[in-house]
Formats: sequence, C-alpha cells, structure tokens
Amino acid sequence: MRHQKKHRHVAVRVFGKATRLESGELLLAAAPSGVGRAMAPTNTTGFTRRPERPVLFLAPMAGVTNSVFRRICKARGADVLTTEFVSADGIMHSNERTEHYVDFTPKERPLGVQLFGGDPDQLARGAASVVDWKQPDFIDLNFGCPVNKVVCKNGGSALLRDGALLAAIASAVVRAQGYSCEAD
Repeated sequence: MRHQKKHRHVAVRVFGKATRLESGELLLAAAPSGVGRAMAPTNTTGFTRRPERPVLFLAPMAGVTNSVFRRICKARGADVLTTEFVSADGIMHSNERTEHYVDFTPKERPLGVQLFGGDPDQLARGAASVVDWKQPDFIDLNFGCPVNKVVCKNGGSALLRDGALLAAIASAVVRAQGYSCEAD
C-alpha cells in the first residue's frame, strides 16, 4: 500500500515485509508473528528516540493497561503507551465504560488508542471519533487478539485469515485520518 499526504510519503507492506517511513507522519507496521499495527500520529508530542537504547512500547493488555498501570510503566521507563483495546462499536456509543478505557492524562503521552473490529467503515468511523474525542497521539489497530469474543466478530487474529479485509480496514482507517491510500 502507498500512503501520501501532500509532500510526505510512506510506503508500507502489511505483515512486516517492508516498511519505509519518512517524516514520521504515518506508521503501519507488523511484527514478525503477523500481529499488525497501524498507527497514525494525531498531534505533536515532542517524543524523540534515545540513540542509546531501543524505544520501549507498552503493549495493550485487556484488563491491565489502565491509566494507573500506564503511569507506573512510564515512570519505570516505557516510552510509548497504549490503552486497553476498545471496540470501534464501543467508541461510537461513547458510554462511561468506553471512556474509562480510553481516558488518559497528559503525562501518559505519547499514547495511542487501540481499536478492534471487523468492519472497515465502522473502524474508520471509530478512529475518527476517538481522535476527535480524546486526541490520542496515534491509533493502533488490533490484528492479533486470539480471544474468542473478538475473533467471533471477525476482529483481532481473525483478520489474519483475510488479507483483503485486513488491508481494507487499514486503508479505511488511514483515509479517515486524512491520508490517501493506493495499492502498491
């Protein structure tokens, strides 16, 4: 897939085969295990990579990565934090439970919100809504959760069985953030 916004350029292939990033505007990456993430920064955080060590990302963990846990991890050296995963449907309902999952303090930045689901349009709307609602630094798409209640809704690792749907979801979310997408 090729992503462009004005003069900035990012070329990406899903499943970690190739990733080239210029200007830090958009990142779509996949771990060697096939668990993928799409991240589109939504504001400036002042984060800079320290050359003496790798950047430490706190992985999203359902029932664990709440605001208190994230702040503890930040104090212990985590560089980039991510919320618990939230369904795109939940974001659209903006209820108290969903707000608890995506609530964060300025001290937790840079921070991303992880979304899951199986419908490209719903995930695009969810990503746009959470960016407007909470202004996270990036959106992280879950392509790897094996939990049955996620997989049975065609989300998480179920998307790894359908590369075309996974690509459609990533493209829809990228477009919802104001970038253009076109196939390689």
